[in-house]
Order: sequence, then structure tokens, then C-alpha cells
Amino acid sequence: MLDKKKILITTDFSKEANYALNFSTSLFPDTEAQFTLLHAFQPHVPHSHLGVGIPVIEYHQEIQKKLNFELEKVAASTEMKSYLGTGSLPEVIKVYENEQGKPDLIVMGSKQKKILERMLGGSEVMNVNNNTTVPILSVPFTEEQQINIDHMLIVVEREELLTDEKIEEIKSLFKGFSPKIALTFVEATDKSKIIEAGNQVRDVFGTSNSPTLINSFEDSQNQQLSTHLHQSHPDLVVAIMNEPSLGEKIFKNSDLDELIHEDNIPILLL
Repeated sequence: MLDKKKILITTDFSKEANYALNFSTSLFPDTEAQFTLLHAFQPHVPHSHLGVGIPVIEYHQEIQKKLNFELEKVAASTEMKSYLGTGSLPEVIKVYENEQGKPDLIVMGSKQKKILERMLGGSEVMNVNNNTTVPILSVPFTEEQQINIDHMLIVVEREELLTDEKIEEIKSLFKGFSPKIALTFVEATDKSKIIEAGNQVRDVFGTSNSPTLINSFEDSQNQQLSTHLHQSHPDLVVAIMNEPSLGEKIFKNSDLDELIHEDNIPILLL
């Protein structure tokens, strides 16, 4: 019997998180996947309305008890494990990885945020992405109930990043699907390598799923990429971007950050 994919789903009990949960369980049947629902609890110092301090330990224990109850209730309804950790979401995921091993995929619900909100509060998806090597599937909330992947758009920052390993990773995650594949290269310069990359994808996914588009942009301006996404009408975008250095993270993530929070398309970050 083949090993099941280990899928970690984060939740803050919001409608976006609940939709991501339903999206995951609909996309990957439980015969192929082992799900864990994770919540990160960030303690704070409580005070009563009279300004009198409430015992911190007792307060945190009570909150954790309530959160664990909610977490187990949701997990039980979908037949999955639950995990409650203390700290920021990237910290809790790191502890989970050390204790349970790295999952094959992390699924997160994404919330639409304006640019100022993202600048002040940051992006939860990108914060996690910058602190793990695990692929992340960012799922935006939508009223649509039908979930399928018939058209996959693979966006690659530069041609050399689309390696055999990356292509096999995509195929492994979406085993059982037969999507129509399209390729878009951002900042690609070598046309021969672009054609070679298209042939690689065709060989792995089969002739019936060969790329329908190989396009090279001269730059990665957000508006240009966003317009192209909507013209392509993909069910899923796979983003293969160069890992930024610490000093570049805020600026390097700007394209992806805008796509995650302003475009209503699930994005897989590899």
C-alpha cells in the first residue's frame, strides 16, 4: 500500500480557514491523505475590567482547554488528527515538524487584505512560507462549492528553477488529477531552456496534458502577472520562486503576496 500524503491544515476557526479545510478534504480523499488540523495559540497577559490582573497560568490553561475542545470537535467531524501549539504560527509549525516530522503539504486559508494592512501586519501565508521548506497551498475563500483542478498554471521565476525534482513534486502532490498544464516564466531569458522545460513537463504529465502556453515576461510587475492569471482562468497556480535572502524577503515577496491576497485563485508555493 502506498504511503498516504501527510497534509497539515492550519486553522484560526475563521470562515477562510473552514473553507480551506473543506477544500483540502474534497481535493484529497482520506484514502490518499492523512490530515492534521493545527491551531497556534498566542498567549497574552489578561486583565479584568477593573484593571486587576487575572492569574496568567490559570487563564491560559482555560483558554487552551476551550481551544482544544473546538479543535477536536472540528477534527472529529472530518476524521483527522488535531494539534494545538503555543506561539506564533511559524513557531508552532516548526515545533510540529520537529515532533511529528515534516508534512508533505501545508494548507492555509488566505484572507483578502489591503496593501496597508499587509505592510503593517504582514502576511501569515508568506510568514510561514519564509520559515519552512514544505510546499504551502494558499486557499482563498469563495462562495463556489465545486472544487476541481482541470487547469493548472505553473509560474516559474526563472527557467533554471523548474527542475525534474520540482516537476515530480507537483505530480506526486496531485496524483490522480489530469489537469491541462500551462507554463509561464517570469524573468526568463533563455528561449531554448524555456522550450526544454516545456518538454520536461510534457514528458512527466503525458502528451494529453502538454503545456498550452509558454510565455516569457521581461519583468514581474504585479499587474501584468495578475492580468495574465485572469486571462488563463486556472483552477490552481503553482508558484516556483527563488528563495529570497533575509534582506530581500519583504520586497521579493511582493508579487506573490499581492496574488495571494487579491486574486481569488488557490496558489501552491514551492
